[in-house]
Amino acid sequence: PLTSGHGGKLDALRYWVTMDDSPADYGAPVYLRRSHENRCVGKDEVFVNLDEGDLSQYKDDVLEFRPQAGDMLIWHPRSIHKVDGAPGGDWGNRKRRVLGGTVAVDDAKYQGKKKALFSDMGDHGLVQDDPLKSPYFPIIYPKSDPYERAVRAEGKVGRSFGGFMRMVNSLISTENFAQFSSWTQVVNGAQKVVEVNKPFLGDQSKK
Repeated sequence: PLTSGHGGKLDALRYWVTMDDSPADYGAPVYLRRSHENRCVGKDEVFVNLDEGDLSQYKDDVLEFRPQAGDMLIWHPRSIHKVDGAPGGDWGNRKRRVLGGTVAVDDAKYQGKKKALFSDMGDHGLVQDDPLKSPYFPIIYPKSDPYERAVRAEGKVGRSFGGFMRMVNSLISTENFAQFSSWTQVVNGAQKVVEVNKPFLGDQSKK
């Protein structure tokens, strides 16, 4: 429930920790350098077309990482990125376990009134624009809060019926329709997936 860099304010960072070594030929996280500076991708977009808006200026500057077990990547939430999957979607017997998420930074505000979030179904009592000060959003740096640790240790943090109903009531919103539309544009045609992802690596293998 964050703005994630939209509106000129960075209130979140994304992270990704791998539990297994990246395969030699696929499974690598791929980023477009400086693509967080784009001006055309809305906060509810799921997939993008690299030939639209100002994205074409970033599509040839590719950063590829092959993290090993225990490595951690941190990136700007507006960065255009993907994971280069296995050919044909078949990972064989390779495991691909990762822990990923979003960390709120500084004075981030709660932004949950307009969008249905399955990750936000707890009875935290926060309302729009409240500071993120709650055991549901525990502080981890520079040090954790004893009260928040105690509440979580007692099992009082989790999903609830009240939180579920809050999520259901926010299903019909402009933001949700925009996100579902972004998904639909890709899912409705397998060829669209190819068109969207092909420019990521382009002729990188020739460089």
